[in-house]
Amino acid sequence: MSQTPGAFQRLWYRWKMLRLPWRRKWLVGFDLKGNTFYEFRDPLPQATLSNTPLRNRRILQPRQFTHHSDVKIAPQWQQWLRHTRIEPPTLQELQMDVARQEQIKVLAARADERWQNAKRIESGEDQRRIGEGAATGEGVAEVRTEVGEQPSGADRMRQDEGEPAPVAPAKKSKTKKDAEAPWNQGSKGNPGDAFQPEGWTPAPARRK
Repeated sequence: MSQTPGAFQRLWYRWKMLRLPWRRKWLVGFDLKGNTFYEFRDPLPQATLSNTPLRNRRILQPRQFTHHSDVKIAPQWQQWLRHTRIEPPTLQELQMDVARQEQIKVLAARADERWQNAKRIESGEDQRRIGEGAATGEGVAEVRTEVGEQPSGADRMRQDEGEPAPVAPAKKSKTKKDAEAPWNQGSKGNPGDAFQPEGWTPAPARRK
């Protein structure tokens, strides 16, 4: 959780930020979780070019009684520790970043809710269309059945005069030619089923 230091702690931080000549390191700033950031001169500077100024080293000191695995650093302070940012972030900047993150979470939750509502509405419309299609199909089938059962004009006149309706003639039976067609006859077996071998009698040998 973010916490703001009290008045006495702020005075102590200001005193630590003073770059007095006898100090080996001095305080640069702090974050919303109570972590402090220091800067100090490298006691063993590496061999560099004469025109290149030596830069100070930067370290993080976690809040007291905090495990190292629980330490979380803001992106602004990470940039400062890696020397990609010259000036350290202010407390107001960190608070604005936290508010921005909270606003993003709220907007994301609202977007998810709208997406879920749109899915529900779309699924409801699909079910309604399926129901309307089934009802339309049943209505068309009923209309076709009613139209097919209606008698013709001549049948109506006969019914009005009391005459019986003509009976449709039965289908003609198969003709003799159709019955005698080879494809309509059943299979009588293979052609060689009636073959019987005859006895073999050797012929008399001819005399030379």
